[in-house]
Formats: sequence, structure tokens, C-alpha cells
Amino acid sequence: MNLQHSKSATNNITRVIIELETDIVLLQEPYLYDNKPIGFPTKYRILTSGTGKYRAAIAVINSSIDVLNINQLSDGDAVVAEIRYGHLNITVAGMYL
Repeated sequence: MNLQHSKSATNNITRVIIELETDIVLLQEPYLYDNKPIGFPTKYRILTSGTGKYRAAIAVINSSIDVLNINQLSDGDAVVAEIRYGHLNITVAGMYL
């Protein structure tokens, strides 16, 4: 979901996440303040990497999901994470394109 650094788009996607009971969301151009993604509930885990203006992020909503940010493969334009949920182990990449 490309938020185009918009506060209103962030508010809208948060409502959609709740309505659809979404567990993980891959984001492009999240809304930033002081070079940090904001506008999401504090219980969401927002993964980013690098410094400066983040153009990619992964939001993990479900607290039952274990997540590990793989910083060696991530930067401001790409976030790679290992997701573990029960017996499921997957690697997820959110990239700015």
C-alpha cells in the first residue's frame, strides 16, 4: 500500500486494517515525522531500516506473530523480515518501487 507520505492515507489504511483484521501490511512511503513513521496505533510493530527518509516499511499488527527485521538485507527502500507464526516461517520483503 503506497501512502505517499500522507497523514490521511495513514488514517484510512489503519481503518481498513481493523475492518479486514489484517495481520501484516507492506507499506510504501509511510507518513513520517522527524524521519519516523507515525500515525499507527502504538501496538503495531513498524519495521524500517536505514536512516533518513524511509520509503518502505512493514507493519505487523498481530501480536502473536514473531518478527525479525533482517537489517543486512534492508535499507530505506526495502525492508526484509523473517515472520514466524506457529509452524510457519516465511521471509517477507517490502520494497519501494
